[in-house]
Amino acid sequence: MAATDAWLHSVLDPDRVEATVERLGTNGQSPLAEGNRRNAITARIDDADQRLNRFKAALAQGADPAVVSTWII
Repeated sequence: MAATDAWLHSVLDPDRVEATVERLGTNGQSPLAEGNRRNAITARIDDADQRLNRFKAALAQGADPAVVSTWII
């Protein structure tokens, strides 16, 4: 049990948490799968940015904020 506790303390040490989470997040995934995951996330962020820019443009042109807020899902 002491060995397990020592290992847990080593991987969950505050200075190593980010590296542990990164390793767990990509564990078992091929580099291609990781790349596809990153591409999908990037595409979602780009889509959200485009939508936000359209909302801002509509508001800047005088659209009713109550109407624009209904576009946000």
